Amino acid sequence: DGAVTQNGAGAVSITAPRRITTTGDAVSLATGVTLGGAGTTLIDTTASGNAAGNNITFGSTLTGTTAGADSLTLTAGTGGDVKFAASVGATRVGDIVITSGRNVTALADITSRSLAATGIQGQIQLVGPVDTTGPVSLAALGPINVSSITTTSGGTVSFTNGGTLTIGGAINADGAVLQNSLGGVALNADVTTTSDLVRFAGPVTMGGSRTIDTSSGGGGDINFANSVNGGGNDMTLNAGTAGNITFNGVLTNFGALNLSTVNNLA
Repeated sequence: DGAVTQNGAGAVSITAPRRITTTGDAVSLATGVTLGGAGTTLIDTTASGNAAGNNITFGSTLTGTTAGADSLTLTAGTGGDVKFAASVGATRVGDIVITSGRNVTALADITSRSLAATGIQGQIQLVGPVDTTGPVSLAALGPINVSSITTTSGGTVSFTNGGTLTIGGAINADGAVLQNSLGGVALNADVTTTSDLVRFAGPVTMGGSRTIDTSSGGGGDINFANSVNGGGNDMTLNAGTAGNITFNGVLTNFGALNLSTVNNLA
């Protein structure tokens, strides 16, 4: 029934299965944390009905012991922020699951088996690149800002944004790339999949000339369910020999619209 604070100079090792809970009080780990035990470490600041929770902060690096095996689940409630201040996954961590929080911020790279942040009341900001061997799923009532995302082993990339989704770095996914909500999209980088669907439900505005390519392995559909504003830039779409390209909204302000390869256009 109080804060959990680590502020010394020594590193921290946490062996799973491990649970750290507080009754609405913050958890802060100042120095590098190593997860071990090939299980899940759970940190929860909402115990005993304290739905607002509190902040969960990793002030330095976070890494695993066995690649892809050491997972982390964080519950910060409706009022707690989750922050990773430094690199995550020098040794790839397992599944990172953030079940609730006010804001989520990662100031450096994340390397993990999967990444999920759902039930976020404010914004998600991922400053560094994300690299996973599984899915990435981000859902927030506010804006979502991401740098580059790379997935393998069939990993999908899913966004549900209430505010604007800003794609600031290239997405290279071995699975579908899905933007599921009516929030706007600032497409400031290219998107590539291995014959998997790319779908934008909200209005898209391009920042610079962009390419969406689903052709590797035969092709996948590219679908724009809302308007697309080219911002005076060129767009290249390559859906391969098996993929369909569909526009369901108004297209405006393009420099050039290049359809490299496509099965059907609608």
